[in-house]
Amino acid sequence: MDENQSQNLLGLAGFRNYLLNQRQFLFHYKNRQVFHNMTHPLKDYFIASSHNTYLTSNQLTGVSSVEAYISCLLTGCRCVELDCWDGDDGEPVITHGHTLTSKIVFRDVLTTIRDYGFKASPYPVILSIENHCSVEQQHVMAAHLTSILGESIYNMSSINTNSAALPSPEDLKGRVILKGKKLKAGISKQSSEEDDDMAQTGIDGAVVEEGTGTSMQPKQLENLKTKTSEAFSKEVFLGAVKFRSFKQSKETGHHSEMSSLSEAKFTELSKTGRHALLAHTRHQLVRIYPGGLRTDSSNYNPLPMLHAGCQIVALNYQDRKPETQIYKAMFKDNGGCGYLLKPSYMREHDIDELDKHDENRQPVSMRITVISAQQLPKPEGIDDEDISDPYVTVQIFGSSRDCNKQATTYVRNNGFNPVWNQALVFLIYEPEIAVLRFEIKDYDRRSTDETIGHYSIPVNCLQLGKSAIFARL
Repeated sequence: MDENQSQNLLGLAGFRNYLLNQRQFLFHYKNRQVFHNMTHPLKDYFIASSHNTYLTSNQLTGVSSVEAYISCLLTGCRCVELDCWDGDDGEPVITHGHTLTSKIVFRDVLTTIRDYGFKASPYPVILSIENHCSVEQQHVMAAHLTSILGESIYNMSSINTNSAALPSPEDLKGRVILKGKKLKAGISKQSSEEDDDMAQTGIDGAVVEEGTGTSMQPKQLENLKTKTSEAFSKEVFLGAVKFRSFKQSKETGHHSEMSSLSEAKFTELSKTGRHALLAHTRHQLVRIYPGGLRTDSSNYNPLPMLHAGCQIVALNYQDRKPETQIYKAMFKDNGGCGYLLKPSYMREHDIDELDKHDENRQPVSMRITVISAQQLPKPEGIDDEDISDPYVTVQIFGSSRDCNKQATTYVRNNGFNPVWNQALVFLIYEPEIAVLRFEIKDYDRRSTDETIGHYSIPVNCLQLGKSAIFARL
């Protein structure tokens, strides 16, 4: 060791320490801080968003907990959901209606948001509120909003009436924005039409409660049409509206309105291409949420929605599958603040020229050499005497033409220090929305290959050169 130092050489220990230094991690150190321009209107950003945030497991019998809100907020999530219902003692509660999920008190969730909302990021927190409460308990909700969140709420009294656009994340640092049912001007109380995320139409023409898959007949549906109180409406800035058509939204929609679309509705709208959605998201926020049949809290691949410009793509954060991993990894960029500025072509280019832009775009060639691994744990359920035969899959999640998956060969009976030294080459046309995912697996010719570990990283955050990653179990 001393001899190496005297000759300015690295020994084995020194080389190991060099690779494990944070500046040598695959995730570039510059992307660990906020560096995007944060002064654009909110519509110009992708926003980290959670669906049914209160749940810790499945959508039918899962436990509701304020801990779920804490976990989401501490990861940088900036849009959380509150499904509000009348409580038996006059206190509004949050639960998944018409299911066996447990309940938590609305007031406690607001306190949690106040205490944890800005620990991971200073940028605004959006509360997506599904309001099923009676007018009386909406008054209670409004009182709690005022007493707990106070002046941090960005509501109608905060608005510059001359502004033709939404404020920016920079303007809204430390503020809380409510999205929910809103009264029309000059009306003190009205029956609200269902927002798209309140109910979905089932195959048989009945209505399926969002997130439950439970059919409700017209009489039951009438019970869902609650009136909106003036006190609650005053606290709402982003008015929840039902999406009817791109034409109507363009002609009569306001920049402070927001529609929610199920993943099935998004698929239907995107069949003719993403042009109309991209144009729509240039003047309004759009939220996408998982379909009602995902009772296991699984998620869709969020990248097609982001590729179409949708700003708020809500996922079940308690899920641990690849779709959730790549989404959370994507929002580690820009300092993990929960806001990512959209690519310039989504914000500025002529929509009619989009096809030409896509055709003229040249791909980036990315060569990844998987060298080795050290001290890999055994997958769960593996016999103590069995030795891992590890290999690595490398996958690109992104636009349809960028999606690709390749793998190394497996190394037989070596989970301690396997060496692959194999190069894999990818062509990527849109690195701005591409995520790279590594998965270490144990080859088994008799059964399913078990996962040993995984790691996901946005392509834009890659650091060139030799780097180390720490795979997650």
